[in-house]
Amino acid sequence: MKEKKMSSTIMDTTIDETTFNPARENRRMAFKEEVVLWRGGTFQSNRPPRASIGARAQNVSNGGICLITKTKLEVNQFLRLAFKLESLPISIPTLIEIRWVEKMPNAHFKIGARFIY
Repeated sequence: MKEKKMSSTIMDTTIDETTFNPARENRRMAFKEEVVLWRGGTFQSNRPPRASIGARAQNVSNGGICLITKTKLEVNQFLRLAFKLESLPISIPTLIEIRWVEKMPNAHFKIGARFIY
């Protein structure tokens, strides 16, 4: 039996399945800034408590952020994150969810997180 090649018809145009892989919508952009993370406590607080976790951003997109930190975090954990931008006299808080954690050889962790709001 001859194998059929899958295809889709969209607006009278046939698209081969190998070409139906749209470009990444949330493009990553280099972003090397310090951020502060904190867990527990209240999510109503926009200011980090004294027991916060320091991290450095590696890249950012519309959907999330990649961070490097010395603190191991857990997948599916929710944290507050505040951007500490030197060009602004304010910190910008947001809520994130940890999506993946990768151990690095230098006792650091690479963290992937998505923005909740």
